[in-house]
Amino acid sequence: MARRAAREIPRQYEQASIRLPEVPLPAFEDRRHGYGERPEPAGNEKVLMDATFAATDLVIASPVYWYSVATSVTLYLDYWSGWLRMPGAEFKRG
Repeated sequence: MARRAAREIPRQYEQASIRLPEVPLPAFEDRRHGYGERPEPAGNEKVLMDATFAATDLVIASPVYWYSVATSVTLYLDYWSGWLRMPGAEFKRG
């Protein structure tokens, strides 16, 4: 399904596939409410953050379990919410 959706992205853009279960992340710690600074992303988090920031389009495909996406997708989206608040972080303009 993801490959089919990705075919609609103009060919002028490079495409990459990342299977989230193959790039595991530790549990996300929400530090918005006085729990200290987030450490600089490293390891798999940095890999996913860099790929996300470089993207002009994202296609996310996931099985649905009890009205929710897979845990790996939820965790990725949790981290994404943290990246949005990082000083100097910018998503690529399409």
